[in-house]
Amino acid sequence: MSPPLSHDPSKNWGTLMLDATCVPDDIPYPVDLRLLNEARETTELVIDVLFKQVSDKVNRKPRCNRDKARNLFLAIIKKKRPRKPEIREAKRFQLNEIRRNLAAIDTLIHSGAVLLELGSHLYRKLLVSSEVYRQQQEMYDDDSCRTANRIVNLAKPHVRPIVRGKAGKKTEFGAKISISDDNGFVDLDRISWDNYNEANDLIRRVEQYKQERGYFPERVCADAIYITAENKRYCTEHHIRLSGRGRSKRVASPTESPEQQDLFKSDLRKRSVIEGRIGTSKRKYGLDLIMTKLVETSRSVIGMALFVMNAEKILRLLRLLFALFVCVYMMFASMTTRERHVKRLACN
Repeated sequence: MSPPLSHDPSKNWGTLMLDATCVPDDIPYPVDLRLLNEARETTELVIDVLFKQVSDKVNRKPRCNRDKARNLFLAIIKKKRPRKPEIREAKRFQLNEIRRNLAAIDTLIHSGAVLLELGSHLYRKLLVSSEVYRQQQEMYDDDSCRTANRIVNLAKPHVRPIVRGKAGKKTEFGAKISISDDNGFVDLDRISWDNYNEANDLIRRVEQYKQERGYFPERVCADAIYITAENKRYCTEHHIRLSGRGRSKRVASPTESPEQQDLFKSDLRKRSVIEGRIGTSKRKYGLDLIMTKLVETSRSVIGMALFVMNAEKILRLLRLLFALFVCVYMMFASMTTRERHVKRLACN
């Protein structure tokens, strides 16, 4: 809703709604053993390509236990509930194979093989496989499941696990985006494949609102995670009503008046609008599964999905205005016809 023409720019106006969600990528659930098997197969393919270049200089092709490693991987991955010692032993075997393959690749390079002959795609997968081996070896030695900047897919090494704690999906794999709803139109405020605290986006988004319109919003409707001490202090200084309660105050305080409780419920109903925007973008505009592989193309797909959603809202408004125009025109035409008929009868 636009402010009236007589609105004082020094006063706040409007409602800004904020929320964040995860946009899942099209990748299989990241199992460490499957990832190691794919990395091993990549290194074996690199050995095949490099050995063709120096076959006249090297008498024997580096040994790879391809069949044994593949059969061991299938024996574990096909089990419904493999035991932890079996998984650990399979990881150890795959790690040893990758380490030997990487050493063989170095030997072939010293013998005269050129990595440029691999092509950009295979060369990129080789670099990612090398980093996967380092991370998995580190987790194997520490007997841990965590490491910094963990790679979960060779084709999309930029994807990171995003722990959201949602029902049924505790961890999601894809980009995390921050969006805001302003008068029914959705803006993409931030996109990142690394997990971040969306509460840090509130002040920056309110400042952007001020730069675009010349005044601050009257209220900001956001989730409980946005209700931090810094955000509350900022909103108080600029006379902005930050709706909602912090995570430590999920239940209404007995000191709150009935008017304050009704105001909180009203803001909570208002904030539910942006939840519907997120559901619509995933259900109707393809943000439930991102099929692209590169960071740039994934950004374009996410941005275009929100652009199309806003464009369709404009088209709906235009259709409504057109229908209203047709109704007014038909009413005016019928009145004119009736007046002509009355005049004709009067003349007769």
